[in-house]
Amino acid sequence: MKTTLCAAALLTLVNPAFAALTYSYSIAPGFSGGTYYLDDIAGTARNQANTPFASGDLTDGVLAPNSPPTQNTDIVAWNPTPLAATITIDLGTITDVSAIDITTFAWSAYALGAPTGVTIDYSTTTTFAGPGTYHAFTNGGDGSVSHAGDVTTSASGARFIQLAFDGTTTTGDKWGLTEIDVSFNADPKLIAGTGLDFGRLPANSDSVDVSLALQNDGAANALDISGVSVTGADAANFAVTSHPATLAPGGGTGNIDVSFNPNGKDGYFTAQLEISSNDPVSPTVTVPLAAYVAISDPLVAWWPLDNDSTDASGNGFDGLDQGVITYSQPGANAASATAALFAGGGHIDIPWNVALNTRDFSVTLWANADTAGGGHRSPITNRDDVAPGGAFRHGWIIYKNPNGIWQFWNGGGSKNDGEWNAASAGSVDFGNWHHIAITYDSFTNTKTFYVDGSLMSTSNPVAFSPNNSNIADGFNHDDEDLHIGGGGDVGTSFRWIGLIDDVGLFRTALSGEEVASIMANGVGSLISSTPFEIISVIRNSDTEVEITWNSKPGITYAVDRSLGRGTFNWTEVDDGTTGAGETASYTDSNIPAGSKDAFYRVRVVE
Repeated sequence: MKTTLCAAALLTLVNPAFAALTYSYSIAPGFSGGTYYLDDIAGTARNQANTPFASGDLTDGVLAPNSPPTQNTDIVAWNPTPLAATITIDLGTITDVSAIDITTFAWSAYALGAPTGVTIDYSTTTTFAGPGTYHAFTNGGDGSVSHAGDVTTSASGARFIQLAFDGTTTTGDKWGLTEIDVSFNADPKLIAGTGLDFGRLPANSDSVDVSLALQNDGAANALDISGVSVTGADAANFAVTSHPATLAPGGGTGNIDVSFNPNGKDGYFTAQLEISSNDPVSPTVTVPLAAYVAISDPLVAWWPLDNDSTDASGNGFDGLDQGVITYSQPGANAASATAALFAGGGHIDIPWNVALNTRDFSVTLWANADTAGGGHRSPITNRDDVAPGGAFRHGWIIYKNPNGIWQFWNGGGSKNDGEWNAASAGSVDFGNWHHIAITYDSFTNTKTFYVDGSLMSTSNPVAFSPNNSNIADGFNHDDEDLHIGGGGDVGTSFRWIGLIDDVGLFRTALSGEEVASIMANGVGSLISSTPFEIISVIRNSDTEVEITWNSKPGITYAVDRSLGRGTFNWTEVDDGTTGAGETASYTDSNIPAGSKDAFYRVRVVE
């Protein structure tokens, strides 16, 4: 099945080049400890007579790094004493300046001296051989700002602006402001969508096409697109199938067509689309790409804990027993068989693996807490708390906290991104079995907590960072083992006291129905040696067909139909049949009259 989508939202791309602006000062007879100031006018200058600029706005003669000017933002130069001063503004690597607008003011808000004039030069070098313009400050005398005149200079290619104050004062003890607006030659100008999301696709999906809308916002010049490429972790799954060579001036539009093919894989896919053009401000534009293919087999690992710590899923994530663990204890229910007893002196390590640390995940288990366990006690931990002082926190934890409350902790990456984020789910019932399940859905940034199949807590953490350095999230990682019956990075802290049974780890956020099914039937109910397939198709009449397939309890299925031979044109006829046993059925009673051939397919609904 090949699907075509369209992402039509447009957003003007922001020019990032001003981050490179720098400033330098040349003052005669020399820099005098904060006498001369440069700041952006949006702060506290105008209409706040009791708040003059502070000397902290400068650091050794350089503008504070958190307040660089942006396009068409005011700059203020203040020289309250009769000393000559020169301020040089470096526009960095930008060379497509089309105009620089200068406005000078006089302001009598403070009883301070001000220069009577300023010389403004523009140049592509530091020699300032370009033309100079002289401006006299006016003397308003009434506390108001008075314009001395506006200047617009054609300064194409200018890199430096130099303001030279003459060091004289006005008769009314005024001080001067100079407002500088820098305009860029933004013609042609590329406007593109902020991203391409192929959405959440069904399992075993074929290729999908999405279109990115482009527009040339330049009035006079054509936008020439010299290249479009895909980079990033999953670049091999995305391909540019077509793009326009040029967009006409005055709002010309076009589309970049991108194809996504999972090639039999599932889960999340990310990459970046890089667009190169003759836009003078943003010659290269990066657009994020994303896709998600539903996972039909979500089980990663299953530790029944009947007789040992073997992974019964067949995926090979066997545990390593550390200390004393007593197996073959009475289990939680008939489906879970026997359990393991942890007396506080032992735990199980499962060696780190990328498959154990996915963006989306679920954990299910049975737990029976002993009252002897005070403090934090963890039946399962998969975390990385990077020193010093836990500056970076990754992964997830289930705790019984010191107050006897169930908690689900997740790491936000760094302290600025949520630290350890805790969600609670009611009191621990000591000495009795209870089914515990946690899930995290990265698509909606939602963590959920179930106790005995009932949803107890839903929350949206500030951030989530898996215990997985393969995921490039900008944080420091130390990939740590997963631990059953113990906590901390190495499993020897916060050890569990009590019983644990039937532990399952999944690479999706399970639904409430799936959690309830696992609680009733055990993690093993998800493993079947019978392939997922349609068992029978019975045509009861010209307009009715009954379809039966292998199913799993709690899993929801959709049925698609295609009429006629040749090219398949699939139409969804049902999306709500939930498996209740080993098989499920759906009856299609709406086959159009006269249809001789009807084809069906069944898929899992994510």
